[in-house]
Amino acid sequence: MKLKIVTNLALVCSILFSINSHAQEQNLTRIISEHLTLKEYQALKADSKQRLIWAFTQSGAYYLDELPTLPHMLGALNLLSEDYLELSFTHSSDEMPEGRVRLIHAFGNVGKISLVRTEPTEYTGIFETGAIGMARLSKAAPTGFTPGMGLKLLIDGRPSVNLMVMNNLDGQKSSNFFELPFTNNLPTPNAGLLKPMFDAFQRTVDRIKPGSGPTYLPLDHFAAIKNDGTVVDSPVTPFEMIFVPTADAFNSQDENISGWRSVIPFGLAKKDFRVMLNQITPPTVLYKVYLKKNAQDKAVLWGELVLESDLIPSKYGDEVLFFQHHL
Repeated sequence: MKLKIVTNLALVCSILFSINSHAQEQNLTRIISEHLTLKEYQALKADSKQRLIWAFTQSGAYYLDELPTLPHMLGALNLLSEDYLELSFTHSSDEMPEGRVRLIHAFGNVGKISLVRTEPTEYTGIFETGAIGMARLSKAAPTGFTPGMGLKLLIDGRPSVNLMVMNNLDGQKSSNFFELPFTNNLPTPNAGLLKPMFDAFQRTVDRIKPGSGPTYLPLDHFAAIKNDGTVVDSPVTPFEMIFVPTADAFNSQDENISGWRSVIPFGLAKKDFRVMLNQITPPTVLYKVYLKKNAQDKAVLWGELVLESDLIPSKYGDEVLFFQHHL
């Protein structure tokens, strides 16, 4: 069934004008609750939602020589609480719950993206139509290098569909963000320090969807809806989605680039990954996207993830923009 969309363009333009008028003030604002109800926001067309999110992201952009480097640590024990973690899976909004802070993947860069199918496919929904949206590229913790990406695909008249992808939870030796592919199907972490948090996520997942695991995020929500809001009657879903970095993306991350230096915790001077991500010039194909029908199958090329704007570090992106984990 196709949903009829009525977009209040005057309201969207009014909000965009308000944000642009105050762009230099770097005020942290919210789209939902301050300008629109959740129902009004979700009723918008995908491109209107993308314009709003991007305007709010730009309004809170950081200067590259004033990037925050100390994440919120006071609430770190919440990462062991099922009640706290449950909202990561059950909160259906593009913005964080009021008062909630991002405790992992605290800092990152946000940009506009297109998920584009380039090959024939048997899969339905977004896998058939592609979609526009937002991506947030971040690293999990202030030490080490464990990159990941939050993908938000915007749908006409309906809530977004989101996916979190990484290569692993233990980190990598290289500081090139595009060193390794990302996937929705991760190996169990080896790092002992991660075990208490991993166990807490497992308890949370068991509470919401018994039999699931915290290292695998299914793709059925992508197959169940098209970018225009049409619900698919008989979805066909792949098992795994793999994002393979392109040479252009990999080569953009020269670790010897000249630029601003940030100070990370414990007094270690280091070039900040957010500065390097900001060097990428749009439009750039960041990833070739492959799909697996089943875990044991060979990955087959499906399409690509295209960056359609700069990747910018932003207070809105770090503190407000939300990516729901789907089980």
